[in-house]
Amino acid sequence: MSLILDALRKSEHQRQRQVGPGLAVVPESQERSRLPAWLLVLAALLALNLLVLAALLLTDRPADPVADLPPLSAPAPVRTPPQGAAPAATQRVEPPRPTPVTLPAR
Repeated sequence: MSLILDALRKSEHQRQRQVGPGLAVVPESQERSRLPAWLLVLAALLALNLLVLAALLLTDRPADPVADLPPLSAPAPVRTPPQGAAPAATQRVEPPRPTPVTLPAR
């Protein structure tokens, strides 16, 4: 019986001396010391959006854009023909007729 126990102890010692980890050993995860790149890009885009929004909201704009336009000149008076003159002849203008399209025979 002691031979069996000695053989078991010897095999246990050899198993423990193996280089690879055992089944019960769980690898520990390493903590990251840097921020991910996508988070930095997202923060930069948000900051850029805030700057553009602040620039749009803080710029000096007139309250009424029509007020800055120059005044319009007085409208030209409408000419009326004299009472005894005959009205000008009006000509009727016809739109151009479309040219017919002929397809080549096969």
